[in-house]
Amino acid sequence: MTNKLEKQIYYQPVKLEEMLRARDLRLARQKRLLSETGLPLLSMTLNIPGNVKRTRLSVLFFNNEVKRLKDVLKGLGAKIEHENILREKTGDEALFAIKGLSAHAVKRLAIALEDQSPASRLLDLDVIDQDGSQISRSALGDSPRRCLLCDQPASICARSRAHDTNALDRETKRRMMQAVAGEASARMAANASEASSFELMVSKKPGLVTMQSSGSHDDMDRFTFGRAQSVFYSYYEAAFRIGFFSEEYVSLESFEVYECRGNRASNRVKSDEHPAAIKTMPALSQNDAQKLRLEGIFAEQRMFDSTEGVNTHRGWIYMSGVLLAAMGLFFRGALGEDATLFEKSDTLKDRFQFLIIKVAEALEHVVNNSPFFEQVRAVLPVASEASGVRQEALKGFPSIMDTGLPVMTSVYCSLGSNSTEYDDAMGRRVFLALLGVIDDTTVTKRGGSLRSNTLRTFLLNYWVPDVRLQDDEWITAWIEALIKADDSSIDACLSLLELQFEEERLTAGGTADALAGTRLVNSFFRDITNMLLFC
Repeated sequence: MTNKLEKQIYYQPVKLEEMLRARDLRLARQKRLLSETGLPLLSMTLNIPGNVKRTRLSVLFFNNEVKRLKDVLKGLGAKIEHENILREKTGDEALFAIKGLSAHAVKRLAIALEDQSPASRLLDLDVIDQDGSQISRSALGDSPRRCLLCDQPASICARSRAHDTNALDRETKRRMMQAVAGEASARMAANASEASSFELMVSKKPGLVTMQSSGSHDDMDRFTFGRAQSVFYSYYEAAFRIGFFSEEYVSLESFEVYECRGNRASNRVKSDEHPAAIKTMPALSQNDAQKLRLEGIFAEQRMFDSTEGVNTHRGWIYMSGVLLAAMGLFFRGALGEDATLFEKSDTLKDRFQFLIIKVAEALEHVVNNSPFFEQVRAVLPVASEASGVRQEALKGFPSIMDTGLPVMTSVYCSLGSNSTEYDDAMGRRVFLALLGVIDDTTVTKRGGSLRSNTLRTFLLNYWVPDVRLQDDEWITAWIEALIKADDSSIDACLSLLELQFEEERLTAGGTADALAGTRLVNSFFRDITNMLLFC
């Protein structure tokens, strides 16, 4: 990863001579490709004002737009015979030779894409005919493109320098941020929806609803779950966007304090070791936390409306909201950070876990201080006495980060990240691993605290009989045992638990939520690498 990161060029000012040379080289490449293919060419660049043409934000926006262009060409039946992507400090460039559409048709498509959204105004899509001539908007009877800040033609404002460069820069960034947020929130919402569906489809979850059984529940089944899941998508998007657009920041030093308390000192990233790095990390403001709380209430009421009053996902609503808001914060922060801060996977994980804690703390604070949460405050235990998913969130979801993820990652490493054949077996393994470590209040609610303790003791004796809960390293031994176990042994243990849970009418909803949360976080780490680090 490091070598690829070092090749990226960001935030370097360019001179006029460099831009003119880049234009000449682009024209030469177009001429060469035209002679080689004899096909219409489409050139994509970005209209970025100022002397900095390449940032992490602009590159991500550019990559998204390249993907959209390829998608629409494929959907229209056209074929890209040749493509060339160039990444220089003068800006990203893409050049495509297109088969299956005439040059005029390609230009019509280019105009449609340039006019698709406010951010599309930043695209510069030039189309070159087979004879080497560039097809203009005016040649097709289209009006010239408008200025970013007023209704005048952009060319007039550019020649007269009608607007302040800083104002143009702010508007450009605003449009790119909106576009990137839209793409990212849709992606993360899709991941959250998939994670929730994944949890439902995993079989052999003692006491829980699966595709084959309603477990220990008389009031819900897979269809109830399906109806509830259908109403959460807008909540997922909202939670991510609240984090992404938060304007609050905390100092990097508080992250270092968190790492020390979490015994992660060996992996610490000190701010003075990275002078190029920013000194702060994004956080939720109280206003943002209030918005997130309210979005959670709306999602919960939609759930009750869809299930006729049955609570299928209350814990998941809270967990996914915290995770997605933290993902939004992380995403926003990573767009402005120096790439060297992301070279170590442990640092990436610790930074994300720190943001989870900050989101959870902000949610607790807003309940304690906002007057219209008075009734909620009356029935909700204070943070120091919180249990279940709230306690997990305030600790950074250690069950997910320290148990679920390592087990899930081990399966992906052995089977390949694209393998879907063993998803069910992987889900069962991760579920069992989580069941052994999580403070599942649904088990306690139905069976009492003693039954919760005996369950953990049973699991520990079953898999690591020489280890006791009092041992400091029992979780490490537990994880290693679950990773090394074969599928038949996992299934045999789950079958025993199914009999116990059925007889005692126990269920483990908190563990089910953590399984979905593990799936979501795993997807996020994959996407943050692909989308931000360009590896």
